[in-house]
Amino acid sequence: MANYSTSQFKNGLKLMLGGNPCSIISNEIRKPGKGQASNRVKLKDLITGKTLEKTFKSGESVEGADVMELDLQYLYNDGSQWNFMDQILLTICD
Repeated sequence: MANYSTSQFKNGLKLMLGGNPCSIISNEIRKPGKGQASNRVKLKDLITGKTLEKTFKSGESVEGADVMELDLQYLYNDGSQWNFMDQILLTICD
């Protein structure tokens, strides 16, 4: 998967962090009077749902996550599994 530099960070970007895919919620660039600039990033872990805060040094790169977002409609739960319908696939097949 592609690597993303801190200059490419934007809201909604999906990254791998600690082995879990995460989505950037907010990205704040900090430029102190002395020293190196940094990015203070708030992320949401897509597996656990937890919100994380992490600081990256300017120029640091992070692996991108291979995530596919689908617009699905919830149908029902039969006790052992959840069932969803893909609206886009139905439109293409008609």
